[in-house]
Amino acid sequence: MATFVSDAFTEGSDTALTSHTPETGGAWNNHTGTMTVRGSTDDLVGDSSGAAAYVYNSTGPGDNDVDASVDVSHIGSGTVRGGPVIYGTLDAGRDNYMAYQASLTGNYGLAKNVDGTFTSLGSYNYGSNATRNVLLSARPAGATKLEVFVDAVSRITSGDTDFSTFVAVGVRGYSSDILDNFSASDGTAGGGVTIGSGLTEGLKLGRVRLAA
Repeated sequence: MATFVSDAFTEGSDTALTSHTPETGGAWNNHTGTMTVRGSTDDLVGDSSGAAAYVYNSTGPGDNDVDASVDVSHIGSGTVRGGPVIYGTLDAGRDNYMAYQASLTGNYGLAKNVDGTFTSLGSYNYGSNATRNVLLSARPAGATKLEVFVDAVSRITSGDTDFSTFVAVGVRGYSSDILDNFSASDGTAGGGVTIGSGLTEGLKLGRVRLAA
């Protein structure tokens, strides 16, 4: 696997994610909501409005074997749903698979968002909360289509096939989510392609989800 996006979210002062440059990959873009790199702690927090923020990087995967991971913790006692996202399209429905911290008590989840409809695909509960690395692995041609690793241990699997091609990676988070050390890799030798800027969101890279 070749890394095509990596980011330790390091800044000297609080900076909008869209104005921040990752170590590897292209520009960060807001899909919905906004996120901020905190200069005092060198990490990423979600939209202060209380809504979920979805962001993606302008360097997308070069093939459809994709891993995306991020360290996840929380601040305060608000809503948490932070974690890595792999996008099937970049249209208004935020079509994606996501892995995430699902509660303040060590629960983690796998879900899909199809045309704005959120569906759970599985969960795992540690019973206690801590900063943990959450990795979402997509292998649409494999026997296990989706797999969530928490601290490098497989915890959730799914055979869902709603998306079999992928256009982008990113993260999702609320204001109580703290995210750090994002990384994404694919199965290509070079790792990643630039998402075209002249196409409509749902047609970028020629990959669209076809209705049954």
